[in-house]
Amino acid sequence: MIEKFINYLKYEKNYSENTINSYRVDLEQFSDYLASIGVRFDVNVLSHNDLREWIVSLMEAGDKPSSVKRKISSVRSFYKFLNRKGLTMNNPTLKIISPKLPRPIPVFFQEKEIDKCLEISKNIHTFEGIRNSLIIEIIYQTGLRCSEVVNLLEENVDTHSRQLKVFGKGRKERIIPFGEDLAGMIENYRLAKAEISTSADTLFISNKGISLTSHQVYIIVRNLMSMVTTRQKRSPHVLRHTFATTMLNDGADVSAIKALLGHSSLAATQVYTHATFEQIKNIYQQSHPRGKK
Repeated sequence: MIEKFINYLKYEKNYSENTINSYRVDLEQFSDYLASIGVRFDVNVLSHNDLREWIVSLMEAGDKPSSVKRKISSVRSFYKFLNRKGLTMNNPTLKIISPKLPRPIPVFFQEKEIDKCLEISKNIHTFEGIRNSLIIEIIYQTGLRCSEVVNLLEENVDTHSRQLKVFGKGRKERIIPFGEDLAGMIENYRLAKAEISTSADTLFISNKGISLTSHQVYIIVRNLMSMVTTRQKRSPHVLRHTFATTMLNDGADVSAIKALLGHSSLAATQVYTHATFEQIKNIYQQSHPRGKK
């Protein structure tokens, strides 16, 4: 049965070799566990108790909740396949609840760090200096993903109406407004860009006229932010977190931030309210005489 599922993933779903191997390892581990306790791997008779005991053994062995959740997902996908193909009516995963994962608090830059970074980069009057400064500012002001920065088309950046047209995950379109200062920076960059021969239709290009890659944007952000912060994470995504956190701290509605970020669910945006609460808690602990007790 496992081989039938693996062939389905390989030939019908066209999953990558690494993904297929992960499924295989998880299912074989489940099968091996059942054999170790004297239970036959029979898809028609396995119960949710068999699966639950395996989960408990994984937790007791020190597996991380994220790892356990992935293994449960593998078994769940396996049984969905079997049910869909009519290979069994049984499905022990229906009564299994995956362990909840702790949601990490987003890391973000301080406003003074952003200001210092822009102050440094704006004094570099080369094409690359102007471009790199704009990349920092455009992510900080609009919350674009790194991939959205790379794929941002010239024709979709309107400095007159001061808005961007962005195609995010799943090619979902959204319109993002921006400020007058950013509009001026974009026009200044376009003047510098006009001196470079290019056939690229993207806003951001290299000094050779080629569209930037996500890796290049990552390096640009990391190198610039390294000059002003000691934080370990200095990626474009941290800048995106900074945009969202700044908006929330300045009173923006969570649903508005959700729309600007292009999140599909409000739950993904609400993580920033936790970041703000952590900030408030730290201020309280530092300021109140009994806050540390």
